[in-house]
Amino acid sequence: MNELGLNSFDNETFASALLDKPGSNGKRLVTVYNDHFEVGQNAISMSLYSGPARSFGSQSGSDWLVPAGDTPIGYTMRPSPAAWLETGDSKLKQSSRRQPWHSFFKPFSKQICVLSLPHHGSSKDFHEEVLNFDGIALAVATTIRDRNRVAGLEDTLSQVQAAGKQYKVVDDRAETEFHFMCARAMRPT
Repeated sequence: MNELGLNSFDNETFASALLDKPGSNGKRLVTVYNDHFEVGQNAISMSLYSGPARSFGSQSGSDWLVPAGDTPIGYTMRPSPAAWLETGDSKLKQSSRRQPWHSFFKPFSKQICVLSLPHHGSSKDFHEEVLNFDGIALAVATTIRDRNRVAGLEDTLSQVQAAGKQYKVVDDRAETEFHFMCARAMRPT
């Protein structure tokens, strides 16, 4: 409010001031941002685990769907190890960050099948130890590959491949697509 020169909060006035003032001075906008948010926030951004809350052991892909009854249509899903770990912009090349991160997610090692590479696959934030989960089958880099906007992407992808893992590079331009389907058994009420 101080930076925008406003005394009261009015949606229209606030929106107008927000578009006019900081937009004209990019450096000032960065300063305001840094005054309110931790400067190194990307270094500590949280990872997001999406999967089972406990280990179910490992199962092969063909064991996941089991026919339900005599009809060829209905299936139930056995508890499976399918989980996704999103690393965000975590700086996992640094041992002091990577070791606690890895220790925290180690109990889910068999479930983590898909890993989103840190900072879009940048070699500045990647270390091969991030692939040290038992279930990882696929590493995903979210970037536009042909723009070369991510530092060392090809080096990271080479390391993923050398570790015996597959990788996909996906972007938001609809030139590449990656579908990952998960499900859970639903019972009629």
